[in-house]
Amino acid sequence: MRTFLISAALISSVAFAAAPASAQWAPQRAEYTQQRYGQGNGDIRRDIDQLASRIQRAEQRGAITRREAANLRESLNVLQDRYRQYSRGGLNRYEYARLQERMDDLVRNLREERQDGRRDDRRDDRRDRRW
Repeated sequence: MRTFLISAALISSVAFAAAPASAQWAPQRAEYTQQRYGQGNGDIRRDIDQLASRIQRAEQRGAITRREAANLRESLNVLQDRYRQYSRGGLNRYEYARLQERMDDLVRNLREERQDGRRDDRRDDRRDRRW
């Protein structure tokens, strides 16, 4: 009986000691880490700068017209202003998502404008072949 009580007390003490340790551990969720929203601001800034360069290169190569480039730059300026406004106090998840959404829209617009020019060229080629 005495052995049973000692072993029961030992098992219960181990169980109580292990419970708080297992309750404290949890994997980090990516969307809540400081790295994505705090230090990630540099990534958005870098993406904005790269997008400005892509617009300039597309205009220089003739892939988009001056008017298309001006419209894209205007949208980019709005994005830069919004970034400056949001980044003053640090980005939260909502602000980060909004900036990323606007960035994706702008990249999509640039791609569409470049492809639009290629389609027009192909149409012109087909017309020339008919005559």
